[in-house]
Amino acid sequence: MSGPLMDAATPLESTYSFDSDRSLVEAARRARRPARIGAWIASFAGILNLFSAAFPSHHHRLHNLNEYVPGALTSGARVVTAASGIALLALAGGLRRRN
Repeated sequence: MSGPLMDAATPLESTYSFDSDRSLVEAARRARRPARIGAWIASFAGILNLFSAAFPSHHHRLHNLNEYVPGALTSGARVVTAASGIALLALAGGLRRRN
């Protein structure tokens, strides 16, 4: 039986190679590597920001800063730090899911 359907269904064994599939998989992994590294860096920075906002240290630095700027500004800095930490974690999730 030879016809257009049978010709389209026959495998092309002479041109198919498992080695080419492996090299394509490796190329895809190498292409995703920078995104994964960026995701790890963004995750680390986001977690660091959240800890920094939750557990402020060096109160003497803030005391010196309060002499020059209002207290609401220094208190708002903690909120901005926490928000940027959450944004960095969201960014890291998006980078990790990148295909």
